[in-house]
Amino acid sequence: MKMFKNKAIKYVVSGVLSLALLFLLFKVVNLKTLGFVLNHTNYVLICVCFVLYGVIYLIRSIRFKILLSDKINISNLFVINCLHNFYNTALPGRLGELSFPYFASKYASVSKTESFTQLIVARFIDLSITVLFFLISLVFYVDNIYWKVFLIIASAIVLVLTFLNFLLPKIILKFFNKIKHPQLKFLDKITLALNDIRDFTKGEKIKIICWSLALNFLMFLFGYIMMRSLGYPLTMVEVFIAGTASSVTTLLPINSFFNIGTQEAGWAAAFTSIGLSLQDAATSGVAYHIINLIFTCVLFLIGYIIYTARSLNKEY
Repeated sequence: MKMFKNKAIKYVVSGVLSLALLFLLFKVVNLKTLGFVLNHTNYVLICVCFVLYGVIYLIRSIRFKILLSDKINISNLFVINCLHNFYNTALPGRLGELSFPYFASKYASVSKTESFTQLIVARFIDLSITVLFFLISLVFYVDNIYWKVFLIIASAIVLVLTFLNFLLPKIILKFFNKIKHPQLKFLDKITLALNDIRDFTKGEKIKIICWSLALNFLMFLFGYIMMRSLGYPLTMVEVFIAGTASSVTTLLPINSFFNIGTQEAGWAAAFTSIGLSLQDAATSGVAYHIINLIFTCVLFLIGYIIYTARSLNKEY
């Protein structure tokens, strides 16, 4: 009963948040301008983005193959990613994350606990790399030499901590075990992930880090090409800074249905910080979101058709 009540509250809060943000959004976004941007999109670059989107799914599948100790093959993991990414986008409060362990358990003898733990590991690595890319991008963006030096040192610290967390988790585990507190429940998830990291060989850990670096780089490259296709002549550094900053909103458990409103709010805040007007930032955010949702839905349909066909073959 309590779990149902908590889910209901999440849905209500997400719905109210979506409506409030949409109201504010459409006070800023001019629909004629949005229509102009979408009508004058470079469709060649959009096609490149779609191919890149598929490659990102493929790399995610390769990484999860290693994380799940080769218990699920890449083609099945690609299907799982197609389904999981859709539900993760569609459902509020990060509830869609639960679809990954559900579908993973359908394909192999992988427990839901194991697959969910590896999902936490993947999110933990992605967050670290996002912070790293943000700091490195800022190094090339700021002019002040003192800020550059500070950011280079900060980037080095994040890089070292990321590798230490992954390659030498025992050290970090001791630290987290000392600071555990009932009010810091998120530390339990990190501790669980770090415990699981210890089971990988060093070779596997290095592969996971390399694939994760490639995955996150391609995700921000995708954002850069998408912005160019929409007619916004931003530099790669500018898009990487704003893209990494706005991506934090997609990691927090505050997303609404289909990320409507929440993604645009984070996007607008991030892109105004690099010089876009509020109207341009909000308009580009809506246009980007529409195209991104189309890509997600297309890959979901492909994944759903394959998943259904394979389920029917198992029955017969």
